[in-house]
Amino acid sequence: MYQCKIAFAGQFFLVTAYQCVYNAAHIDRGYLIQGFRFITQLRRGIYMKAFFACSLATLAIAANSFAADSTATYQDAFADFQNRGADVKNAQSCADKAGALADAATTDLDKYNALVLQSRCTYYVGMQAKKDSDKIRIFGAAKNLADKAKPLQKDRAEAFFFYGISLGRWAEANGIMKSLGERKNLQRTMETVLVKASIDDSGKPMAGKEYDSYGANRTLGRLYFKLPGMFGGDNRKAEDLLRVAVIESEKMGIRNSLNVLYLAEVLVANNKKPEARQILTDALKFENDATTYNPARVPETMDEMKDMRALRNELGN
Repeated sequence: MYQCKIAFAGQFFLVTAYQCVYNAAHIDRGYLIQGFRFITQLRRGIYMKAFFACSLATLAIAANSFAADSTATYQDAFADFQNRGADVKNAQSCADKAGALADAATTDLDKYNALVLQSRCTYYVGMQAKKDSDKIRIFGAAKNLADKAKPLQKDRAEAFFFYGISLGRWAEANGIMKSLGERKNLQRTMETVLVKASIDDSGKPMAGKEYDSYGANRTLGRLYFKLPGMFGGDNRKAEDLLRVAVIESEKMGIRNSLNVLYLAEVLVANNKKPEARQILTDALKFENDATTYNPARVPETMDEMKDMRALRNELGN
């Protein structure tokens, strides 16, 4: 702020100079013209340079302050998301805060991160909805938010991922037959995730294919499983993709219950019930120990454990 001190000192000096010029003019009006010439030169010199330097410093401080506020707001919104299991209202609060942050963002990166978080929180809200009409509306909103984020960071996978899973859930709620026109869109989206880069919640860079425990593989596997055969459905492809999701995520030290559940359902459809029973039994060993759950997906894992238990009971011995 040294420049600001110079600027304010220069301003005081200019006021004093003006007073001297007016006083001198009472003696000789010629001094008035000469005096103003001097003041003009002075204003173009050190004082103005200091003034502009001060202005730039002030702008820099304001920018840093805004960046700090943005970071704090993002962390506050993400804290709400982490508490989503306690009450779905926390996820909605996260979405609202992230939306405000996206509106106020001054860089593409900040806007991207805010929109992705808003989409992610909105997706969770949709997962808790009961009526298909509500799911269609909420997943549609989550999809649109992620779609806005995609061009802001073209090398990043997260926006494509949340666009894709929101599209998939929207299609389920809307009815698979009604949503067949989007199947190629979903396929292309998840194949795009596989070749892009991503960053996890801790800030660790990773390949797009690894994001959310090989989430693109999981989504593509689910797509091939749900589609009718005449429209591209293929249970063999689904099984291969889901095996990769289970095996590779476990190599990363991550146990993702949704990967296991989806693979078990496909194995049943492919007449491999003994294997389906086994992987479900193995996963359900941790059913009552939440400390073993994927820490990034505790609320989701609790719901998926119930679904795995129901399927395991259905398969019998």
